[in-house]
Amino acid sequence: MKRIFLPLFFIVVFIGFLFLELPMLYGRGVKDIAQSIQDTKVIELSGKTLFVSDFQLMTPLVRGNLSMEGFSHIVIVGDFFHSQDHFERFGVNLQERIENGLGVFLQEGFQGNVYFISSLGHDPQLDQFELALTGGKFFHVGKIAKFLIDGIEVVALHGDELYDGIVGGGISWVAQKFGMLLPLERLGKTKLNITKETWFITGHSHVPGLDQVNKTANTGSFVGAPFNDLIFHIPIGTGIMIKNDKVELVYFSTPPFAKPYWF
Repeated sequence: MKRIFLPLFFIVVFIGFLFLELPMLYGRGVKDIAQSIQDTKVIELSGKTLFVSDFQLMTPLVRGNLSMEGFSHIVIVGDFFHSQDHFERFGVNLQERIENGLGVFLQEGFQGNVYFISSLGHDPQLDQFELALTGGKFFHVGKIAKFLIDGIEVVALHGDELYDGIVGGGISWVAQKFGMLLPLERLGKTKLNITKETWFITGHSHVPGLDQVNKTANTGSFVGAPFNDLIFHIPIGTGIMIKNDKVELVYFSTPPFAKPYWF
């Protein structure tokens, strides 16, 4: 009896842990998030737009080489910085910190606007604000954003409202191996009552993906995952591009800072 009970006990505990790390399964906060999406004002954009996320910046000591030629807008979908403490290392005031943060991955001279959707976990918790940049403007739009980009409707949020990053990343990685794209993002889109015609774009899992049928996408990351080179081989340096009437998963030559910070 004990031989049966002990494995069953650990299985139940493990399933319970997974359940707690997937709040959208039991509805924690889903109603409030759905209402926030409804209440969020649509930002109308025109031109080539890139969604990226999960830089988790820790140091401003390197200069970015991510080519943004031809892009009119960049949307950072959370985890721009690694923590409040790391954010404060980027300058003495808000303007310096944002400019130095952007400088880690953007080539100097970028002409366009940057929209920042902050995460609940890594990012500093800031009020919404707007800053003037040399080549455009920077907008912190909060935790959720809605866009209308040349007729394409988008709802974007980081994703930590829906699942724990490590658990979500593991589920997404395994699901892809079996040909199932973005199961958690698709579930989140349904739970949040986002219309089928609207694209739902998140980050957080660090596993990039694009589901054209269900109009869901994950931007991936610029830091990878633990043991990525040995086990997972998840692409690093990815984003979601909206150009004209197309939504595509794009790959960049990863800048020097984009290495798994765990090792």
